[in-house]
Amino acid sequence: MTHSESDSLSLYNTTISHFIKQKAPIIYTPGFFSSDENKKIEDLQNEKIYLINTAKKLAKNGEHWVSFFKINDNFGYYFDPIGYAPCNKYWKIIFLSPTEIAKSGIRLIAPNKNYMDPYGTVCGEYSCVLAYHINELIKKGKESEILNYNHHPFEEFGIYPADHIHGVQKKNDQIIASVYKRLT
Repeated sequence: MTHSESDSLSLYNTTISHFIKQKAPIIYTPGFFSSDENKKIEDLQNEKIYLINTAKKLAKNGEHWVSFFKINDNFGYYFDPIGYAPCNKYWKIIFLSPTEIAKSGIRLIAPNKNYMDPYGTVCGEYSCVLAYHINELIKKGKESEILNYNHHPFEEFGIYPADHIHGVQKKNDQIIASVYKRLT
């Protein structure tokens, strides 16, 4: 499974869904929505991953994919490979507003850490590999490692925060694309 016809396009939601269903079945849910949908954290299923399309309306190959993994009603992880907060100058994920985050135990994975080239197209691959990683930890009975805020799932692949250095971002994007391809 690859990008549609061109590597210049981001993954389609059907491709991401197929990957997660096959490679991360424990946490799979058909949980796609756009950033402006009025969701509530308590309405989402526990121990499931949700992919959020930052486009105003859910697009097949979104403007940008970010991930939210809900652990329970009061705790979850949000990840954006570019490092943006859930509410920023480009989009606002309503159920992850600063107020909601403050009153819950939601953690941002690597907040303000930039891994991906902001003009790149591998945000879907980051979401897929994150889902795979969390699924593997649960499968191995290592759920507590999901809560280890100091560990980041991409380190094991040699991907580290790029601090907005273009060459590092490009290298990270190549690595994540390669990891995704190897897993498919």
